[in-house]
Amino acid sequence: MTVEKASESSRAIQGRTADTCSLSQSEITRLFSPYQNAPVRILKMGVSSESPLDQWSQYFAKLEKIVGCDLAQSAAELTFKNPCIELVEGDVNQPVTWEQILNHSDSYTIMIDEGARQSSQVIQTFLQYFPLIENNGVYAIQGLQCSYWEEFGGGLYHPFSPIAFFKRLVDILNHDHWGVTKSRAEFLKVFASEYNIELDEATLDSISRIEFTNSMCVIKKSAAETSLRGLRLFSGEVGDLAENAETPDQSENLWSDDASALEDQLRLSNQLVTDLQQALARQSETAQNLQQEVTRYHSSLSWKVTRPLRVSRRVLGKTYHRARRVALKPRETLRSYIDSRKNRLDYESWTKAHELSKGSLKKQRKICSTFEYQPLISIILPVYKIDKKIFEETINSVLAQSYTNWEICIAFAYAEDQEMLEYLQELAAKDKRFKVEVCENKGISANSNVSLALAEGDFIALLDHDDILAPFALYEVVRKLNESSDVDFLYSDKDCVNESGEQRLNALFKPDWSPEIMYSVNYLTHFNIIRRSVVEDIGGFRSETDGAQDWDLFLRVSQVTEKIERITGVFYHWRIHIGSTASGIEAKPYAIASQLKTIEDHVAFKGFDAHVELNADSGFRILWNGTSQTTVDMLIDVEHASSERLNALIENVYANSGDYEVSLFCLVKSNFDWRPSSQVRKKLSQIKTRTYDTPEQKTAIMHQLVQQGDGDCLVFTTDSVQELNEQCLTELVGWTTQNPEIAFTSSLVLDPNETVVEAGLIVDKHGNGTPLFRDSILRQWGWFGGPLWYRNCSASNPWMVSVARSEYQGIGGLDDELEYRKAFINLCGKIRSTGKRGFVNPHARVKLVQKPENDIPAFDESLTEDPYFHPYFSSAYPLELKH
Repeated sequence: MTVEKASESSRAIQGRTADTCSLSQSEITRLFSPYQNAPVRILKMGVSSESPLDQWSQYFAKLEKIVGCDLAQSAAELTFKNPCIELVEGDVNQPVTWEQILNHSDSYTIMIDEGARQSSQVIQTFLQYFPLIENNGVYAIQGLQCSYWEEFGGGLYHPFSPIAFFKRLVDILNHDHWGVTKSRAEFLKVFASEYNIELDEATLDSISRIEFTNSMCVIKKSAAETSLRGLRLFSGEVGDLAENAETPDQSENLWSDDASALEDQLRLSNQLVTDLQQALARQSETAQNLQQEVTRYHSSLSWKVTRPLRVSRRVLGKTYHRARRVALKPRETLRSYIDSRKNRLDYESWTKAHELSKGSLKKQRKICSTFEYQPLISIILPVYKIDKKIFEETINSVLAQSYTNWEICIAFAYAEDQEMLEYLQELAAKDKRFKVEVCENKGISANSNVSLALAEGDFIALLDHDDILAPFALYEVVRKLNESSDVDFLYSDKDCVNESGEQRLNALFKPDWSPEIMYSVNYLTHFNIIRRSVVEDIGGFRSETDGAQDWDLFLRVSQVTEKIERITGVFYHWRIHIGSTASGIEAKPYAIASQLKTIEDHVAFKGFDAHVELNADSGFRILWNGTSQTTVDMLIDVEHASSERLNALIENVYANSGDYEVSLFCLVKSNFDWRPSSQVRKKLSQIKTRTYDTPEQKTAIMHQLVQQGDGDCLVFTTDSVQELNEQCLTELVGWTTQNPEIAFTSSLVLDPNETVVEAGLIVDKHGNGTPLFRDSILRQWGWFGGPLWYRNCSASNPWMVSVARSEYQGIGGLDDELEYRKAFINLCGKIRSTGKRGFVNPHARVKLVQKPENDIPAFDESLTEDPYFHPYFSSAYPLELKH
């Protein structure tokens, strides 16, 4: 007979209920059927009720004994029908409990540890009890989800969690192939040191099989002499094979011989991180205490004396994050540092070449008088608790403008600063363009609305009280307004300056209006020019979004107008200093909640059936609801005559298809002898194939394949794809079918090392596509943002791209006069011409079997005209500035 599906159990451990994952009937049969008719003795560590042990006793026909062990006093009250069941009350790691278990039996066929305990206890239990397992017996650990939880001594990257330990045992299985003279126990010495445990070489040598399933690990034991670990199976042509092939020496291999050194380095790095966290906490507390004193005396000597303490808080914070990154990803960090250093030097050179001379600015002032349209620009400037010297630089940058028809609308919300108040009053007395209103501080949005109420210009310009305007900023704005009189919103490029204002860095060159980027980041940032009537019509700034009030305003403006344009040029410099988000979001932690509300409200306005969550990679993530009823036709371009590749892709697709009904349409070469795997054969009724003889036929036949299906959503892919992540199809299909503004959705394409292959294409006038972010580190941001942003693009290669069938049919499909990839780029362009947008979704990721080579066309100057690129770049790969 079989055991019914085990009921879910939970145990309260250290004040937290940890659910242990139940074994299904199929799992029980798979794992334990070899023992069903054999004499068995079972040790079950963790007993929540009578029924599971009674069911076990019925399942095993020749059961000799089941010993259940639990530390809960209520376990002693359990009663069992089968006399073979015994119960021990106590902690399995305590000597007295160990003795009682040995008294029942000195060896066991099966042990099941319920897990869901502290990391050290789970590992100690395994090392203590696994030697009691008979040869060919199994040891199963449940509840390993707790390995990822802090209160159980775990975490996704925790180096000493049970999951981390059992993963190491996989290497133990392959000890014969290490190629270095290191024992198994020595390999695990960091665990022995961390948890003060002893490691027995013979015990480790007896491990013959390890299997992981959801929240569970199963380990099989065999005598060393009977283990099959060393058995090698070969397939292929018959040839000479050395009878005793030796493992090559790896003593010179850094990643083999220096493992212990790397482990020690990891431990030191972890300790450094801990020390830095503690130091940062102390400094944070000190800084908070000092802040009250600093604000009271910021114009006195005490301000200067305490300034190093405030600076140290930022320095320690950055040091901690850098140390952690070095510890976890040293090579990636080194490359990122080299790239950022090179970019900084390049940008310094670029800025020197593009600075306007005094003569050029003087010429601009003359040109301004010839403009047909010379609007009053109202600069919205809320002021609160700012160093007077920094603020004076902001004011001076406005006074230096070559276009002079402006006004500054200042809402001063910190009247306690008498020196600043007198300075503002002096400005207003000397220059009528300065409007100053002293107000109660009710938050950045309310203060901004006070400034807005003072404005009389046709357009407002947003400026932070610590930023610096380029002297030509307003001139370029008005010049653009004379060219496009109906525009409602203008934005420009930006960079940052350090606190002293001496160094410019962190430039961001922005693409044309890209609504989807706004779901990841406010790439528009500070200095933006908006028609005043539009801002007033939508009610100005909202106090409930303080900390993200600009972001919120821009999204709400975009809800009422599409007349949004970019002006190329670095018009303002965002100052990096304590208290500014330019120094990191941790400077204003409340801003995160406001940002989330901003995105949630925008999604609600759009009427999307979706919800929003914070995401470490892309800022925020939009999760679509109710897409499971969508039918999907996947078109696979089989480029390689490899059954293994095609089978692997198909298996991966169906493993990650979720609730979708997916039909596959494969375009293969006529000479390809495809041999479906056993898994694929189960799906053959959902798979259709068409063949072609020459590349010229490919596009037309792919179009015919599309017509054979009837899925709501088309997904174009290729067998160059090795794997897609679990949510890939959901992300692609959701955006394409649920957002009526999206024409196509591309995945983020990576190579096997998770280096970027493509994050969308920019397209030249010849129809050639050039990939964005090729060879970029995944988590790196620079002059053009980063590959992990949601990002609008002109086209994509058909690595893994979704298109709504209705959109495909509406523009007539693929142009069979063009080569397939170029036809697909053309398809993207034709769909975009209907007013829809294409974009790259960083949460839909695919890995290629290998990175493509020689696939990037020569840079054509017309690429700078692509709306989702920038005219200041002279190359997309590598990304380089024009000099």
